[in-house]
Amino acid sequence: MLAAGEPPAGGIHGLPEGAFSQLRLIVDNLPILIAQCDAHGRYLFVNRAYASRFGLAPEDVVGLTIEKVIGRAAYDAVRPYIDRVLAGERVTFEIDVPYEDLGSRTMRCEYVPSDAGPGRGIESFVASILDVTDQRRAENALRERESHFRAAFELSAVGQAFIGSDRRFLLVNDRYCEMTGYSRSELMQLRPDDFTHADDLARDLQHADALGRGDVKGVTVEKRYVRKGGDVIWVRIHATLFRDRTGAPIGAFSMIEDISREKMASQEREVLFAREHAARLDAEEANRTKDEFLATLSHELRTPLNAILGWTQMLQRKAVAADRVDAALEALDRNARKQAQLVDDLLELSRIAAGRLKLNLERVRLAMVLDAAIDTIQPAIDAKRIAFTLDAAAAPVSIEADPIKLQQVCWNLLSNAVKFTPEGGEIHVSVRLTAEQVYIMVRDTGIGIDPVFVPRLFSRFEQADRSTTRAFEGLGLGLAIVRHLVELHGGTVKAESAGKGLGATFTVALPTLRRGARTGPDDPA
Repeated sequence: MLAAGEPPAGGIHGLPEGAFSQLRLIVDNLPILIAQCDAHGRYLFVNRAYASRFGLAPEDVVGLTIEKVIGRAAYDAVRPYIDRVLAGERVTFEIDVPYEDLGSRTMRCEYVPSDAGPGRGIESFVASILDVTDQRRAENALRERESHFRAAFELSAVGQAFIGSDRRFLLVNDRYCEMTGYSRSELMQLRPDDFTHADDLARDLQHADALGRGDVKGVTVEKRYVRKGGDVIWVRIHATLFRDRTGAPIGAFSMIEDISREKMASQEREVLFAREHAARLDAEEANRTKDEFLATLSHELRTPLNAILGWTQMLQRKAVAADRVDAALEALDRNARKQAQLVDDLLELSRIAAGRLKLNLERVRLAMVLDAAIDTIQPAIDAKRIAFTLDAAAAPVSIEADPIKLQQVCWNLLSNAVKFTPEGGEIHVSVRLTAEQVYIMVRDTGIGIDPVFVPRLFSRFEQADRSTTRAFEGLGLGLAIVRHLVELHGGTVKAESAGKGLGATFTVALPTLRRGARTGPDDPA
């Protein structure tokens, strides 16, 4: 048997002795564990890496058995492979070897048999062994991290996607497929641009370009997706730039949240805020209107009351000449009626607001209602020398209505026209009939209405001029009462005016009497 480092006579396979020494130097410095063992499992040669693995020098190992050096448990682990190489088989394998002092190590081994000659069997074998424990642990750790990442990626509650520099999908998770409505295979053929809402696409591409150039490390955007099938959802995307080893951008990792409910809630909050703001403005306006109305009411009530008190005191003191008594009584009557009308309007509006106003419907002839209203207002028309015309060719029509309330509607419209028509002006009343409705129109050449004020004209307490020093009297209740009464009859009322000084037209539309309607006891027929 050769001593460690001793070359055989004549060198190895004809190598000169100097070449063997050089070869031994190279082998001793290899990180691979190299050993030659005979057929009885005794070491013939080991390099320094092999010997130092067990805390020995090469010369201490030569002559010892494999089991003695590596330990019983380790020897039992590799024994099957030793048997195979001694049977003449070249064996390559990787195994976890349980060393007594080193613990379990993963070794990649190759056993090569050396034939002693024809009929003499295997003389020895050479083992080259590489410790790959750290490499395998690193690989296992990497696989474990990859497994954890894939589990986190696939099971994430938010959508996740890897997107290449060409804006094509490289990897997507199940949640992202659910959000977009596309399968994995379909998404692999698409870009995010293909289902980004058209209104958001230009802005989205700007962010993508900035990220792709590496101008920013990441971006957060909110945009809309058009899902497969056409539904639109809102998403929030957090995209992070990925670079290669040279630092060049190679793609992005995106986390995508479905924020449709959040957006809907935000929009609802905005709507609620707008409604609240409008309600607050309405409340402030209503409060201001109430104060102005109370001021107007006190003025309107005080004016006739002052006249009544003044004439009453003069009559009591006998301060009225005999030829003026009739005029005094007429003034008392006129102002008392005016005050009574104010009170009646307030009571009527109160009943309307409380929902206590009821209609006593019956079949009535429109012409009779119009005549009664015109007779009531005629003195005021004559007093202002207003040219009054009536086109009532369709007036004989009968409708279902409350005759008293309908007369009140007509009287209020006529009274309003007389009030705002200057002396010598014109008022024209016409009736037009269609298959479904009858229209009553009152047109005057009065002061007209500012178009801005028209939408509020039929609101309670509204007047184009609210000051108590205005030229025209009234509380602003008449038209509000008209609207409520007309609507109770199932009709509508509207006002039109070309502007101030250009007159106004009020049109009431009421449903005609249905064919076959039952004739009541008050049927004029």
